[in-house]
Parts: sequence; structure tokens; C-alpha cells
Amino acid sequence: MFTLMKSVGLLLLLPVVALAQEHAPTVEQCRADAAVWSAKDADIKTPAMKELWARVHEMNQCLEVDPVESAHDYTFKYISVSNTVGREYESRVIDFLNRHDPTWKQRFDDEDAAGKR
Repeated sequence: MFTLMKSVGLLLLLPVVALAQEHAPTVEQCRADAAVWSAKDADIKTPAMKELWARVHEMNQCLEVDPVESAHDYTFKYISVSNTVGREYESRVIDFLNRHDPTWKQRFDDEDAAGKR
């Protein structure tokens, strides 16, 4: 009886696991998203960081899905999107620190000069 209940419980969990499973993007999806997200007029200021990190995650997957030999221009775009998001993150963190503790920069510089790294 216990084994039957365990089996039924396992079968009930399978759809949840299947829904939670993540699939790598297709080469076509990678290239389309990279083209939009790496464009000079791409909006990097409006989306929340959670969305921007999802883009980085996708671009990292794209580096594995889309072979470098056949995707020279796109490989650069995948990396460019990730770098742009990283710079935006740095900018937002610095803005956050400045809003919440304007003295952080001087303290950081003092500690850095003292060799605390």
C-alpha cells in the first residue's frame, strides 16, 4: 500500500517537474534576441535587473547552443549583451549606494588606500 501511495505521489509530481524544467533557447531565438538586445538603441534603463539577468543567462546559453564557427557576429553580440548588463548593474549599485549612504565612496577609497581589499 505504501509503495502504491509513493508511486501515485511521484506521478503527481512529474507534471510539476516537467513544467519547471528549463530548455535552452534555439539558435534562431538566440540570434533574434541578441540582435534586439545588442542594438545601439536597446532599452537597458527600464527593465528591472531580474529581467536583465535573465537576458545574460539566455546569452550564456546561446554561447553553448550557437557554435562559434558559424556565429562570429552573434558570438560578439551574446558577449556584448552580457557586458552591457554588467555595466548597468554596476551603475545601479553605485546609484543605490549614493542615495542611501553618500559617505561610502570616501570610506571605500580610504580602505582601498590602506590595502584592505
